[in-house]
Amino acid sequence: MDIEPFPALASAQDAYIASHREWFVRSVLLLVVYLQTHHRVTFMACATILFTMRWIFVGLGVIPSGNPMPVTYTTVLNRFGLEDRFHIYPGCPSCHCIFGGELLPDATCPACDVALFKSRYSNVFSKLTGYRPKPARAVPLVPLSTLLGDVLSDSYLESMCEGWMNHTHEPGKYSNMMDGEVPRTIKDAKGNPFFSSGSLEEPSELCLPVTCGMDWCVYNQNKKGYGPSHSAGIISFCLASLPPELRYTRNLMVPVVMPGPSEPSADEMQHYLKFVVDDLIKLYDDGIHIKTANYPEGRLVRLFLIAIVCDHLAMCKACGFGDHRHNKAPCTKCEVPRNEMASEKSLRNVDPMHNVLLGLAKQQWYARWIQTKALRPPTTTSAHELGMLDEFLQTATAGSLTADEYKFSVTTALPVIVPVIWDIFLVHSVEEVEMSRARYLIELEAYNKELELWEERNMGADLPSAGPSARPPKKKIPSRRFLPTPPEQRLHEDEPCLFLHFATALKILLGRSVSDAGLTRALQLLQEYLLQFREMYGEGAMKPNHHWVVHQPEQIRDYGSVYGFWCFLTERLNKTLKNYNTHHKKAGQMEVTLMRFFHRARRVRGLVSSGFSVTRAFPEDVEGLIARRMIRDNGEERGTVEAAAITHDVGTGALYDEALEEANVGLHLQI
Repeated sequence: MDIEPFPALASAQDAYIASHREWFVRSVLLLVVYLQTHHRVTFMACATILFTMRWIFVGLGVIPSGNPMPVTYTTVLNRFGLEDRFHIYPGCPSCHCIFGGELLPDATCPACDVALFKSRYSNVFSKLTGYRPKPARAVPLVPLSTLLGDVLSDSYLESMCEGWMNHTHEPGKYSNMMDGEVPRTIKDAKGNPFFSSGSLEEPSELCLPVTCGMDWCVYNQNKKGYGPSHSAGIISFCLASLPPELRYTRNLMVPVVMPGPSEPSADEMQHYLKFVVDDLIKLYDDGIHIKTANYPEGRLVRLFLIAIVCDHLAMCKACGFGDHRHNKAPCTKCEVPRNEMASEKSLRNVDPMHNVLLGLAKQQWYARWIQTKALRPPTTTSAHELGMLDEFLQTATAGSLTADEYKFSVTTALPVIVPVIWDIFLVHSVEEVEMSRARYLIELEAYNKELELWEERNMGADLPSAGPSARPPKKKIPSRRFLPTPPEQRLHEDEPCLFLHFATALKILLGRSVSDAGLTRALQLLQEYLLQFREMYGEGAMKPNHHWVVHQPEQIRDYGSVYGFWCFLTERLNKTLKNYNTHHKKAGQMEVTLMRFFHRARRVRGLVSSGFSVTRAFPEDVEGLIARRMIRDNGEERGTVEAAAITHDVGTGALYDEALEEANVGLHLQI
């Protein structure tokens, strides 16, 4: 089954200018679309705004009564090119098989004999009009080639995608994904390096590297947070040749959303991946001619998938790897068996966000220091260790942190304050464990005495017979006291040094630019940290992440700095999709809503950006001011790298410096 591509879409700027000849009408249309997309204003309310503003303009005499200003929200969607640009195919609710073509309303899955559509006719009107019933499981699909055309309709993004052509690799330095060994050595169908001038078949040809991300969004069907959950699988693609600030949510391409309510198995997932893989093979072998902003007559575009970036569970499902509990192959990079993952040989031999930040950093901070109460919370009489840390950071840190918070804490704040905390509280910790050990010896002696008395008392107790009519003894045997637990020292003298080894290695690995010498040093620090961790806490405290992290330097050599292949893109997309109001729909309709809202919001962002590039008929930049206010309305971008992407939306100048300042903002520490 082939997915039919959609015709080329006009650029956001062209659609914005063509929506109406008057600037104030364009601004009202843009406002209505923005309010509905970002603030969930209803269609009826949007139509009321349009109707009211139209007759206000007529009353003011700025437009005639016959002016084609829209008064319905559907008309505005058509003007701006915001209609659905994806297909909806019926899928089997049992085996996830997808079917195309014209199917009869009573069609069933050949393998499962399960109906592919809901009840044939829901009412008399549907029967008389021949209304097509809804699929029992709707699957939204759109060809990747169509999404590429939509992205390349932006002239700025198209120019940025050509950046790899001007990139020069400096041996031994990794600051860009094109510095990695994999992008530099992959071949085209003729055996030439794919990303080289020798691989181009046409002078205007564009070769694009992409990464594929997979994740599942989990929704609670009940607003109060309990009840059955619904899991929707998202497959997304990122243009790896874009700068980091332009790779984020609005420039991701989502060709398919896998319907829930539960996650498909590895075999069932192949039904969805088949369409994606077929499209990728076509785009690699033959490419596709796309009419872009800079090449209206069309240019050849070819694609290469250089990496699949996802968490461990999704990777095992998509690529067929064994889980971390697999006895023979728990690691996807080497052949170490499970029982040797924490051995010295293994530690001297995945995704950096989950592996390093939500793996090792969380294990060291939360599991070893917070959950074990090694660092005590403040009380009314003493600040203790966490109280001192909270005062230093001016925020509470006792809970489980996010990946961003772990990154900031481990690479900046904690290396400064952890040695100070240990210097102040280590002596008290030693005295505390000595007092506890004295109590432990007393309790152990009392336990041994009670144990001897218990054994003497119950030595001759009648034991129950083993026959079928056996009854428990009438005499109640007294229970024994539990063996007292030996005390453990909360703070170890070598822990600050252990943590500094880890923090230094993390600082190197998470750098925007890394050298071969830095990777060698980071691997040495990691090995020292892991071996000392095992010696201090025991092999039972080791997790699979402690083994996987030793492959991190090798991955950086393959794909460049970690910011080209970590999971922040998919996690950010996950958070964005969870904010959409899906009205708790089922049978794949939730996934259709997610696909619609995501692509529509992405297009609206381009329309808002178009407000800055319209030729002005008057000195005051009214459209630009309105567009700036809409862009600034999203407060989540403040203080993130995505804030730097605003420079593309609002142009250069003072706002450019402001965006960069926001992108590099950090906590001001008071020591």
